[in-house]
Amino acid sequence: MDNDQLEKQQLEDKLRQMPKIKDNQSKETLYQKIELRLHEKQEHRRWSWLVPSIASFAVIGLLFLIVQGNMNRSYQNANESYSEQASTEEQEQSNVQFDQPEGIEEKSSLFSADEEQEKREITNNNQGSSLIYYKNVDEEKLFTIAAVDKYNNYAIPITLVDSSGGSANDYYNKINRFIADKQEALGLNVFPFDGLSFDIDVKNKRATLIVPESYRFPDGSSSAYVFEQMATIMFKPYGIQKLNIQSPDGNPVNLGPFGEISAIDIMLEEKHIYKIYQYNEKEPLLVPIKTNTDDTIEAALKQLKIDEPAFDVKGPIPEDASFDVVVNQDNLSLHFTEGPTLADDETTIMMIEAILMTAKSFNFDSITIDLPNDLDKVGKYRLNQTIPVPDGVNPNILH
Repeated sequence: MDNDQLEKQQLEDKLRQMPKIKDNQSKETLYQKIELRLHEKQEHRRWSWLVPSIASFAVIGLLFLIVQGNMNRSYQNANESYSEQASTEEQEQSNVQFDQPEGIEEKSSLFSADEEQEKREITNNNQGSSLIYYKNVDEEKLFTIAAVDKYNNYAIPITLVDSSGGSANDYYNKINRFIADKQEALGLNVFPFDGLSFDIDVKNKRATLIVPESYRFPDGSSSAYVFEQMATIMFKPYGIQKLNIQSPDGNPVNLGPFGEISAIDIMLEEKHIYKIYQYNEKEPLLVPIKTNTDDTIEAALKQLKIDEPAFDVKGPIPEDASFDVVVNQDNLSLHFTEGPTLADDETTIMMIEAILMTAKSFNFDSITIDLPNDLDKVGKYRLNQTIPVPDGVNPNILH
């Protein structure tokens, strides 16, 4: 017998000598226990891969939060940088300077620093749909041409804003072209300037209208009156005292209702109030209306409450408004004691702009307005602070 067989025989003998153990469990019970153990092993294997997966997800989530935080800080820094840049640009824009309109002599009393600042703010922020204009620095020139309302009753100024360096003759000899471009939108008529030519010397304050023999001036006294008003509107800003009228060879001409004429006086001392002309709900315009030379500013302002519905002209100050007027040298101050319809809206903005132009016609440099209803600002106009009179009216910005 070899060794392997001997060891096998010895093992069998030892097993026979062991005590007998009797198991009373049924086969079904034993089977269930075996199934349970197998299930536990399977569960263990299932969760054994999930734990490291959760750890991986946690690491990924932590990395995401770190990256997101850095992105937020970068975005915030970019916003702060942009805000600082925008603030700097806004400050630079607010430092724009102003000068008086070309051809108008400076007045003896100059604006204070606060008034100049207010003028800059109004110019920078309130051009858009405004009915007035504040001239910017040297690159801009203002040329005031004139049109006629639909009823041939009023001359209406249009201020051409030019920054291209054009001359007065460039624009006054193309009046009808500029008016025709806006005629429909503004409800205007074009005066028959076709065939006429202007020769304007701003420096020496001279203006000449050359009329060919074939030209026929419109009939009617209203046409003559409107033409005089147009001449005053166009040439008064330059201090020109008369408009010379002559034929191409230098002789007087027959100008319809004027008869034979060689010049028309520019009414430098004439004063106007400004109301709102709006034809058939088209764009509004400020229209100058002649007032008596000896009228006080108080009397003139009271006329701003009167409508002229037959000519589509509206008084800019509401009928239900009451105000007191105080004159302090070159400043006109209005304190409104009543005015329930006054609000921070387009109607009140137009009222302020009409008052500004009226004050300018009466040779004031600025106005101060105090409105009821605790209003401290209307549009871009700050109340209870000095507002300088504008340089132009009904602006048409060309470039």
